[in-house]
This record gives sequence, C-alpha cells and structure tokens, in this order.
Amino acid sequence: IGATIFWVPCIFDTPRVYPAERVSNASTWDGVYWLLQVVGASFFIASSILFMLEVQPAWWHPKPLLIGWHVGFWNMVGAIGFWLSGFSGSGQCLQTSIS
Repeated sequence: IGATIFWVPCIFDTPRVYPAERVSNASTWDGVYWLLQVVGASFFIASSILFMLEVQPAWWHPKPLLIGWHVGFWNMVGAIGFWLSGFSGSGQCLQTSIS
C-alpha cells in the first residue's frame, strides 16, 4: 500500500504529467503531491520497523549483528529522509501560497 501511495507523487513529478501551469488551483496539486509523499513514507517507516522487529527475539532486544536487522534499520533511515523531504516540501509550498 505504501509503495503504491508513494508511486503517485513520483508520476506527478514527471514532466508533462504535473499540470500546475494549466490549472488555477496549483496549490491543491502541490498539497496532494506532498501529502502523498508524507503518507507513503510513513508506510515505509512502519514496514522497516516491522522488519527489524521480525528478526529480533523480542521487541526490546535489538540484534544489530544480524544482516536482516541492518536492512530494516537502513531502510528506516531512508524512509525518514523521504518523510522529512515531504514535510519540508509541504512547508515550503505552504509558505509560497501564503505570500
């Protein structure tokens, strides 16, 4: 589900698909773009946490010596980067629509 939600903003980012120049409500398109980015990244964060928990013997006992745990951890680091990117983009979009 998260990958499908995250896929939509990637298509909107393609030239000639994003109709911001042709519509009067470009801020709505920007809001949809950044909202889907944040929601999709949230699903990626949740899946990486679940992956790390799957390879641990207990939820409070991490196993950083296992390669599976590192896969989940570094996936979570990247997902947090996508999440922060979505928030910073939506904040910048909000500032330009206010001024």
